[in-house]
Amino acid sequence: MQEKLSQIKMTVMPAIESAKTLADLDAIRVNVVGKSGSLTALMKELGGLSIEEKKTFGSQVNLFKGEVMKAIEEKKNVIKQIG
Repeated sequence: MQEKLSQIKMTVMPAIESAKTLADLDAIRVNVVGKSGSLTALMKELGGLSIEEKKTFGSQVNLFKGEVMKAIEEKKNVIKQIG
């Protein structure tokens, strides 16, 4: 699961940085934290872990989710200023 999170991290942040429109950002948000998003899928997999692993990995996923949402908001502001 840690490997999956690492792969998501390597693709999401560059995608946010290269987004050109608000629609691009919204698509990224949905693909990552939406109902069928990659981070949402990881959270659903936590059921198979021990309690300690759930706490540790769950907090890592939630922390990254916060970073993603912050990066998306910051990029939205940049796009709005340019546009």
